[in-house]
Amino acid sequence: ASPKVGLLFRLPGGPEFYGNISRGFRQTDGVIRDPRLPFITAWAYEAGSRIESGAFALSVAVFRMDVSNEQTFNPLTATTSSHGASRRQGLELGLAARLNSVAHLSAQWSFIDAKYRHLVSEDGEELSGARIFNTAKYFGSTTLDLSPTSVSWRIQVGANVVGPYTPFESVGVTLPAYGLAHLGGALSMGKAEFQLGIRNLLDHRYVELQAGDFAVPGQPRTVFGGVRYPLGRSGDSR
Repeated sequence: ASPKVGLLFRLPGGPEFYGNISRGFRQTDGVIRDPRLPFITAWAYEAGSRIESGAFALSVAVFRMDVSNEQTFNPLTATTSSHGASRRQGLELGLAARLNSVAHLSAQWSFIDAKYRHLVSEDGEELSGARIFNTAKYFGSTTLDLSPTSVSWRIQVGANVVGPYTPFESVGVTLPAYGLAHLGGALSMGKAEFQLGIRNLLDHRYVELQAGDFAVPGQPRTVFGGVRYPLGRSGDSR
């Protein structure tokens, strides 16, 4: 069963308030090997509000998710372990603001408290109360778009931040937070639009995924580009 119920309350000309509760499930990975593995189930709760005022829009939400029979994936051995239980709860913030006729700011941030309620590792270690592996305490992104109406170019400056997290099977170990800066732009010439961007502008070295003593490095400074050109009357582009 997957019941879902929600409520939305909108004040005339004012903010919106909402709340919802739902339950979901999915089949456990590896059930062909072990048909006794139970379904993974989760109860999710969320409540929040959205406020719009002129050129600004702000959203705030609190959430909680209780997972039973959770599977934990080991990226090193590509195996999973079942019968765990966890709780994830936190706060989400969103902002969209038209600063003026040229600049537009947007941001999305999440703050998460994620811990195992019950989990025993393959080595018999009790992990109840430990932070969920590979789940950051917070993450977010902020973008500033500059699009002057009098010129044929636009620029986008962005950054994303990933908070500290515990690598897989590394209880007591916390990797530091890191942030990346990005830069992109576009130039219109006739019907064509030429795009150019740089990810990880400062070439920051970071670990994207870690399991035990093995680590996968993050993407270094990367330059990418593209061309968009409308074809026919439909407006499709390539």
